Amino acid sequence: MLALFLITFVSVLGFGLIIPILPFYIERVGGGAEVVTLVVALYSLLQFLAAPTIGRLSDRHGRRPVLIWTTAVIIVAHVLLAFSSPTACGSSSSRAA
Repeated sequence: MLALFLITFVSVLGFGLIIPILPFYIERVGGGAEVVTLVVALYSLLQFLAAPTIGRLSDRHGRRPVLIWTTAVIIVAHVLLAFSSPTACGSSSSRAA
C-alpha cells in the first residue's frame, strides 16, 4: 500500500511542478493563455480516455507490471522535460523569415 501511495504522490507532484511553469514555456514558443487552457484541457481529456485502457491492461497483466511501466514512462518524461529548453519545439525567433 505504501508503494501505491508513493507512486501516486510522485505522479501528482510531477504534475504539480509542471503546471506553474507551463504558461512560461508556452509563452516562450509563441502561445497565449488560450493555448495553456487547451493543453491543460487536452491533458485531462487524454487522462480520462486512457484510464479504462490502463485499467484493462492492469486486469490482464496485473497491477504491479502496469505500475512499473507507467512509472517508468513518467520518469522518462520528467527527465526529458528537465533537460529540454523552452525553444526546443521551435519559436518565432528561431524560424527563418
